[in-house]
Amino acid sequence: MSVKQTYIRVLAFAIITVLTFAASVCPAGASVSSVLVYDHGLAKAIKWSRNGNLIAINRTSSFTQDDKSVIAWVEAAFYSASFTWKWYNPVGQLYANQTQRQQCAHTPCYATAYLSLYWSRLTETQFGRWRVDLLNGNYKLYSDYFYLNPVSTQVDRWSFNVESSAAKRILGNLTVVIHPDNGTWSHYEMYMPYAVNATAFELGSNRSLSVNEGKNSLVTVDLGGPRSAGYSFVIGFDVRYGFAVLSGNAFAFAWQDQPWQRLFDRHPIYETFNITLPKVSNLIDLIGINAIGLTYQVAVGTRQSIQFDTTVLQQPFGWTVIYRDLGFTVGQSNQPLSPAGPFNPTLPLLPLSLEQVNVWSAVMAVFLLISSELASPMYQRSGLTMLINRRRLRIAALILVVLFIASTGYRLMFQLPPVTR
Repeated sequence: MSVKQTYIRVLAFAIITVLTFAASVCPAGASVSSVLVYDHGLAKAIKWSRNGNLIAINRTSSFTQDDKSVIAWVEAAFYSASFTWKWYNPVGQLYANQTQRQQCAHTPCYATAYLSLYWSRLTETQFGRWRVDLLNGNYKLYSDYFYLNPVSTQVDRWSFNVESSAAKRILGNLTVVIHPDNGTWSHYEMYMPYAVNATAFELGSNRSLSVNEGKNSLVTVDLGGPRSAGYSFVIGFDVRYGFAVLSGNAFAFAWQDQPWQRLFDRHPIYETFNITLPKVSNLIDLIGINAIGLTYQVAVGTRQSIQFDTTVLQQPFGWTVIYRDLGFTVGQSNQPLSPAGPFNPTLPLLPLSLEQVNVWSAVMAVFLLISSELASPMYQRSGLTMLINRRRLRIAALILVVLFIASTGYRLMFQLPPVTR
């Protein structure tokens, strides 16, 4: 063996020893420089060639809720890597992460990750700009961005006509413009628990459509056969609940839309609302469900009306309109009830009504009586000793009881009709 060959073998042995030592002291996640990214992106589908290369089909950064999934892929050179894909929703929250350990014997190699969309909960509410990060260990290699866009196949235009506050009569109309995906519908179904006496006609031709009000408030409209161009029709109905008398000439009308009412459509639904108040009525407030504020417009004419719109996702939506009917008087004839309620004047010098004083005195009397029986005569805390006079609590409770009886009698005296002979 020559000196040159011996030198080469010693040098090779030294290099292998150094590399082995470096691999033993450095964790796998720290070898971030071992991944060389050639290409990366997002696609709706992928396929593999005969030689094992990845082919991205429909490479894009725009997806809809009707797509099956978002596929993230990377083409890189590496020996061994620990890839982690992190998916962030439009508000920046981590939605999902996927970790995979991979080795690459022949460069280039590929790694993929999937985010399911079809019939997924995220497609019901989380529309907007998403981000996906690819990490090797704790080192971020890159970020890709994509948009998740809604698909709307239906537009609903609601119209509520509050004809009479006294008779609690409200007429509703729902105009539906719908384009089903497969174009094979022959009927339209919707749960309408708030509706009664439903009728329907085709928009444009005014052709009457058959309506079936089944069990559990399921309203079925016979569309007469499938149409590839979609349908436009109107459902008319009487509103059977949701109206409330507040006090005096103040009234409220509440309406709610639940996701389960439409069994066939998981897409967002664009809706407009028009609420027409009775004559000589003024809007007090419009409140969304869970106290959500709504942006609305008020049209002033012969009758005041409120208009607003929204996009209903797969979550409850509703509103309450509060108004004052200036044309309503307690003495109106043929009224089913007197919305003025019991005699309830406002007390002078106090921001309280007689009914509020009545309730307050009753509650406080009960509270003081219970306190007088349960409270200990000696109260000690943090070195402070107080003497509680339970007799005074009973006297105060007795005074409140007298106030309760007096206010109740006063209200009854003015509320009962006079005795005629």
